[in-house]
Amino acid sequence: MTDGSWFQNESQLDRNEIPPLNYPRYPMTEFIADLLVPFEPILLPLVGEKCHTSLFKNVNLGDTACLKLFISKGLGVGLIVGGSIVKLPQILKIFSSGSVEGISYSSYILETIAFTISVAYNSRNDNPFTTYGEQVFLLAQNLIIIALILGYNAKYHQLGGVMLAFLAALFALFQPTLAPPGLLGALQGLTILIGIASRVPQILSNYTNRSVGQLSSITILLISAGSVARVFTTLQEVNDPLLMVGAVVAAALNVVLASQCIAYPSGPPKTKNAAKSQ
Repeated sequence: MTDGSWFQNESQLDRNEIPPLNYPRYPMTEFIADLLVPFEPILLPLVGEKCHTSLFKNVNLGDTACLKLFISKGLGVGLIVGGSIVKLPQILKIFSSGSVEGISYSSYILETIAFTISVAYNSRNDNPFTTYGEQVFLLAQNLIIIALILGYNAKYHQLGGVMLAFLAALFALFQPTLAPPGLLGALQGLTILIGIASRVPQILSNYTNRSVGQLSSITILLISAGSVARVFTTLQEVNDPLLMVGAVVAAALNVVLASQCIAYPSGPPKTKNAAKSQ
């Protein structure tokens, strides 16, 4: 594994598309290349030596393979940074309102199960962290939201059980003896169904109540945009049909949820009497 492999995944690149290292330089390309020199410690491990030379030394923007890789890596880093804070608006909204009304507990539990499996699957398959890193942070934020849901409902014993079950599952999934590759692959396939089951209850609840309750529209819209971007990065960097199908399904469901956030108001669900009077 080469230096910077934490970021790299050049297996998807056609080596024939990468220009030779002595690609001709012109005054403008030299000027741009000189401007990018201070960023070399970041750019080199991000895209690898060959693409770094092609894009940032030779300034060959016609190298579509390397350009797509750079865009994918940039999106991946952005998703990780965004994923680390994307659910903070939801957490703050719960604190400010003192309520978890309209938030589907089952959706968060199922989503957390899917994230746990997916993080283990990607990590054990040595996929670039930029293709799944945001799930680590989303997982942590989900656990906080689950704790708030159970805490506001005074279900403290259940909260302790959930956290212990999560730690046990996380440990087991990272142990090849407890979760062999075949089993882990089957579980990853199951996350597609889990992803559907985690979103559908929330979507149906929103539709029934004609309200998104205490859901944070900002959080949902950002997650929706991120999941669409993740389809592109998965297509570019990971040759895994399970991950590709999962990314597409997640993006579709998140777009539906985001459209509800735009169409329906936030706040307490409408009562049946209120609905009839309209």
